[in-house]
Amino acid sequence: MDERQTAFLQDNFLLILESISDPILVLTPDFRILFANHAVQEKFGLIADELRGQSCRAVFKHAHIKEECPACRVFEDGKPHQAEIPYLREQETASRVYQVVASPVRDSEGKVAAAVEVMRDISEIKALEKAIRRSKDRYQDLFESTSVAIYSTDIHGVILSLNRKGEALLGYSSKELIGQHVSVLLPEEEIVASREKAKVLLRGEALPPFETEFIARDGERKKVEVYLSPIREEGRVVGFQGIASDITLRKQLEEEYKRFARELEFQVAELSFLNQLGDMLMDTRELHKILFMLLIAVTARQGLGFNRAFLLLLNPEKEELEGKFAIGPSDAHEAGLIWSRLDRRGQTLREILESVRQSGFQEDARVNQIVRSLRIPLSNRNHLLVRALLEQRSISIKDGDNETTDISGLDAVLGTGSFVVVPLVTPRGPVGTLLADNAITGKPIRDEDLERLKVVSYYASAAIENSLLHQSLEEKVRMLNKVTNDLRENRDRLVRAERLSAVGEMSAGVAHEIRNPLVAIGGFTRYILKRMPQDDQNRKHLEIIVKEVDRLENILRGILDFVRLAEVHPTPTDINVIIRQIFEMLEPELLEASIKARKELSNDLPELHIDPDRIRQVLINIYRNAIQAMPESGTLTVRSFQRNGRVIVEVEDTGIGIPNPEDPKIFEPFYTSKNTGLGLGLTISSQVLKIHGGIISARAGRDRGTVIIIEIPIKQDETGPT
Repeated sequence: MDERQTAFLQDNFLLILESISDPILVLTPDFRILFANHAVQEKFGLIADELRGQSCRAVFKHAHIKEECPACRVFEDGKPHQAEIPYLREQETASRVYQVVASPVRDSEGKVAAAVEVMRDISEIKALEKAIRRSKDRYQDLFESTSVAIYSTDIHGVILSLNRKGEALLGYSSKELIGQHVSVLLPEEEIVASREKAKVLLRGEALPPFETEFIARDGERKKVEVYLSPIREEGRVVGFQGIASDITLRKQLEEEYKRFARELEFQVAELSFLNQLGDMLMDTRELHKILFMLLIAVTARQGLGFNRAFLLLLNPEKEELEGKFAIGPSDAHEAGLIWSRLDRRGQTLREILESVRQSGFQEDARVNQIVRSLRIPLSNRNHLLVRALLEQRSISIKDGDNETTDISGLDAVLGTGSFVVVPLVTPRGPVGTLLADNAITGKPIRDEDLERLKVVSYYASAAIENSLLHQSLEEKVRMLNKVTNDLRENRDRLVRAERLSAVGEMSAGVAHEIRNPLVAIGGFTRYILKRMPQDDQNRKHLEIIVKEVDRLENILRGILDFVRLAEVHPTPTDINVIIRQIFEMLEPELLEASIKARKELSNDLPELHIDPDRIRQVLINIYRNAIQAMPESGTLTVRSFQRNGRVIVEVEDTGIGIPNPEDPKIFEPFYTSKNTGLGLGLTISSQVLKIHGGIISARAGRDRGTVIIIEIPIKQDETGPT
């Protein structure tokens, strides 16, 4: 700088100070005001010219100086100093803050000759700082007192801050973690995922809340829900801030809720299962269907889900437990086929049980071979199944128990050492045992499984008792009906016998009285007829008389035979011989009626202990009825064979038939569908067969006509027919 410029600055120095907008004072070492610029008047309301020569206190009389005066310090050490001084002008309610900067002015010898004080109004800056400080305090309070953990890291994951909640959550102090990488808090499996999240945040993209785990100081894994957001400065991401909510309790409650929901769902399903099973079992009367439904309920996936089930029932007569039924696959391959097929059908337990009740169930061959090989005498009280039955208690056997428990070799029979046994007990007493296992899948049998099986056994026992009561009631009803029918038949038989007895006595008397004159009439008529010429016109009338006398004699003979059945004289007889004899005897009648005879006689029939004359009489009656039923030709077929300890003779015609051949009334006295005869032929035949222990019945022919069947037992009492 040249002298001219220096001189200009010296000459214009005061003008330069006057042009500055901040108040400026030049003080002498005795703190007298050497100079005050115009801004002093503007800011403090003081006239600059009047201030010259006065103490600096004239300016700062309204100031609240808490620190040492900066000008004083300048004169002491010759260095610049500054201070913040609040200043309250008259008629103003709020003080303003000035930053006073004092700088030394040295003479040519380098001594401090004066001090220049520049006073800048920083009230607005101080107000802004105060607002910022207040906001920071509020943020810090919020940061420290919030109920969630808040932390921040730089873009590399180094922890920069951690609030008190974070300290409480993790068990670390903030000092311990600040400067550490956030990975010290993360499980190994979450570190890679955290890096990927950091990449997303660095791109400025948002991240939705996510769940993860922090590892606390004591090693406990804390479940947290984290909100991660980028920290920006001038639009650039410089770090990350995380807000972590401890959701460990919430997760525990959620797990507890899920567990409770699963348990509730299980209990509802269990109640539904038991309700369906109970309804189906109690609605079923047949015992074998109840037992099969029980086995299905035990093994179906919709039921208890055991692999196999075996049922043994008590045989009180033999005093032993007998294996009856079983259900289940033979091996894993068969199990897979069966279970996949059932899964595809998607049937409910009720639908499965209903199908069993309606159409029965196909037995599994292998498991039924196993169960039917089990026959345990009740005297073998040490046998596991007998103990369960007699002691009426459930038993659970696990692999290895055979070392401490006598399982009676059942592990070898079943092919597994783990199974459960429950007794089936009704109010009548024990009726059997139910055995179940998981031999195919090897799934352990829990105590809960045994308890469920016991509950099912109670339902089954009630259904079995219900079935037994129903069977007993049905048997008693049948017996009562039989007794009632027997009483009714005996009553009807007695009434009929009394009636027939009266009719018989009367008929015997009438027949005896009629027979004598009828014999005389017939004898004299035949005598006259023999001596009468063939061309006599009265011969035709006499022949009619002889024919009608013969018919009346046959009627009287039938009445007398019915009234007093002759004694029988049984002798060993081949019934085929009698059949052939009658065909020979009636051959003229068959030829006259153009009836074809057919004999279908068995050659290996045993001899019968019968009265041949009485049986011949029966067959003649039946043959003649058949001949009379075919007035316009036909076929008479006679068959003989043996079945169920009886010799059976069937006489079949192709005639007009009987309106209702299976009606037992056709064998009652005086029942006839013909215009002639008394209707005693089949009645007498029935009585003769009863004497021989046989029966007579009728049915319609294949195309038309009637079949009369007589059955005579091969073995009879030693006394023979009575």
